[in-house]
Amino acid sequence: MHALQPLPFDPSKLRGLSERLVVSHHENNYGGAVKNLNRTEEELARVTITGMGLAGGSGWVVLAWDFQRGDARTYGSGHHTPACAFGQPLLVLDMCDHSYALDYGAAAAKYVDAFFQNIQWDEVNRRLESAQRRSP
Repeated sequence: MHALQPLPFDPSKLRGLSERLVVSHHENNYGGAVKNLNRTEEELARVTITGMGLAGGSGWVVLAWDFQRGDARTYGSGHHTPACAFGQPLLVLDMCDHSYALDYGAAAAKYVDAFFQNIQWDEVNRRLESAQRRSP
């Protein structure tokens, strides 16, 4: 987990900027970014864990924007069943054994590692921003 780092200077000694302003921005803007980074990393870890739960069988792991909850959620979708009725997929990991058996045999974890090395994060972010704009 990432922690909020203290300001590397005394905000009361700045000229023309109030200590209240600087501390507020540090705690709310930077602090919010740290909180979101931790949430995102936890959610991505759930994608890897959910994927391994489906390994050797048939299913998908879907990281989706949930329009009802207003955040990203991870869903396991076994045997091609729908997983998130109120969401927009941001990232989908195929865990059907045919998706990795040729290259990795039963070593699904190596496939998941390779999958994460090839994600186009700009596209995932574009999808996230699009979903967030359409959230109520």
